Amino acid sequence: MRLIKLKKLAIARTVEGYAQFIETYLQNYLQEVYLTLLNLDFSDNFGAFVTEVEIPPSSELSIVHDLRVVPKSRIILRSNTPLISDGSEEWTLSRVSLKNSDSITAIVKVAFLKG
Repeated sequence: MRLIKLKKLAIARTVEGYAQFIETYLQNYLQEVYLTLLNLDFSDNFGAFVTEVEIPPSSELSIVHDLRVVPKSRIILRSNTPLISDGSEEWTLSRVSLKNSDSITAIVKVAFLKG
């Protein structure tokens, strides 16, 4: 965020001038916050690692992540099969695993969440 322009505040000198300065500052601040929020994606907003993977039929896939913590949960964002589950490997600080129990190759977009 930008710092208040103190020179403009010092020039105001009247109640109306201060009110005008504060109103302008708040409008600019809120616009900057709004634009910042518009540019957030899922992983920024939720502290998540989002990836898209292909898992062969009836197999597991180990996935490297960069969360620096053991993920607590996952959300399937998109998948061509409903038969995706946690793999048999325990999730670690650097890896998670998913299992495809279907007879087709699964294409899965998944978010692993910190908490």
